[in-house]
Amino acid sequence: MVHERGAPQAGHLLEVARLRTELLQAQVHNAASPVPTTKPAETPINGAEVDFLI
Repeated sequence: MVHERGAPQAGHLLEVARLRTELLQAQVHNAASPVPTTKPAETPINGAEVDFLI
């Protein structure tokens, strides 16, 4: 996703960290809602799991 956004290579790690933070915030929000829309997910351990979530 970072590569597709055309971010400068020097900023790739920063962009990955930002996207990961967004994912974790969404998981927390989902787990805290009275009726979760999906089963609370565990933290993805590899790129394939991230692609599956997207």
